[in-house]
Order: sequence, then structure tokens, then C-alpha cells
Amino acid sequence: MTCLRCQHDGAKRFGTYGRLRIQRYRCNSCRSTFTQPRRKPLGRHSIEIGKAVQVVTLLTEGMSVRAVTRITGVHKTTILSLLQTVGEKCRRVFDARVRIFTAGDVENSTIGHLLSLLMSAAYGVPCG
Repeated sequence: MTCLRCQHDGAKRFGTYGRLRIQRYRCNSCRSTFTQPRRKPLGRHSIEIGKAVQVVTLLTEGMSVRAVTRITGVHKTTILSLLQTVGEKCRRVFDARVRIFTAGDVENSTIGHLLSLLMSAAYGVPCG
């Protein structure tokens, strides 16, 4: 592992942290600790991709937020902020790919279908 601060190649594992048990590293040269850079497709959300796809799928099928909370075990505010994040990302993708329509002209089910196709292409999550 290469140190992010001094670019030295002698970093060693140095425990884990957080609920997700993320691996930490310590540089032998400058003694700084860091984690391996990772992609965060859902921004600040630490929810698993599969669980996020399940939540969005249930919402686009017409279930209420409280019903999705009962079924998935995800908190209501997490679902609402996840829905906002997914909506913003869908709007960006939609605006970049389709320039004829505006995002307001598309139905909720179409955005859900677009999201499931994007997730399956980008992260290998099966559609359905």
C-alpha cells in the first residue's frame, strides 16, 4: 500500500474502524494513518448497494416510506435522504444522456427502471 501523504511504499495494516470494519494503514516512513481510497456511489450514505436498490425498487413500485422501513429495516430518514441522492444522480445522468426532455417529463417508474439499469451496468447488481 502506498502512503497518500509521502508516497512511500512501505505502509502496513493498522487495524480497522467503523461499523463497516474499514481497513486502516500506517506509513512506516511518516507514521500517518489512512485508508485505501474507495468509491462511494451513494455519496455520504453507508448503506449497502443491494439494500439501496431494494429500497428504491420498493419505492418505485408504489410502497410507502413507512412500509419500506418495516420491510427493509432501514430508517425513515435514511430512506428519504437516499431517495433525494438517487434523484439527483438520476437527474444528472438523464440530463447528460437525454437532451430532448426535461427530468420533469419522466414518470417515477421510468426513473426507477433507468436506475436499475445503471446499477446493473456499473456495479453488477442484477435488475429486477
